[in-house]
Amino acid sequence: MKAVFSHECYNDIEKFAVLTVNKVDYTGNDLIVNDVSVEYDGLEHQVEVNVPSGWVISFSEDGIIEAGTYEITVTLSHNNYLDVVKTATLTITKTVPPQQLGNIFGCGGSVFASIFGVLALAGAAVVLRKKRKD
Repeated sequence: MKAVFSHECYNDIEKFAVLTVNKVDYTGNDLIVNDVSVEYDGLEHQVEVNVPSGWVISFSEDGIIEAGTYEITVTLSHNNYLDVVKTATLTITKTVPPQQLGNIFGCGGSVFASIFGVLALAGAAVVLRKKRKD
């Protein structure tokens, strides 16, 4: 920044300075981070975050799919404010797998399959047979 001091009786004086604007604490109450509870569905889930525009949201963990309880740290960043850190809990509850023939789905890398009476579970096979009537 440049400042020029002038007076009709004197030569102009030029002074230069650096102006630093520091970030300040955010005092608003509109940064909302909520717990979330869902049933396992094979999709990624995250805690709920509602903030005004201009905020950048970072999570301590991303891509959470597996059943369990996770404490998530949410860091909210803005150009004009110091970072705001909040925590919330993500709970993914276990579910009952479908019992339909021909249904294949993944759960933590294990594949359950029930096809034409053969049940395969992580490489183990069980053959289901109807009892013969003699």
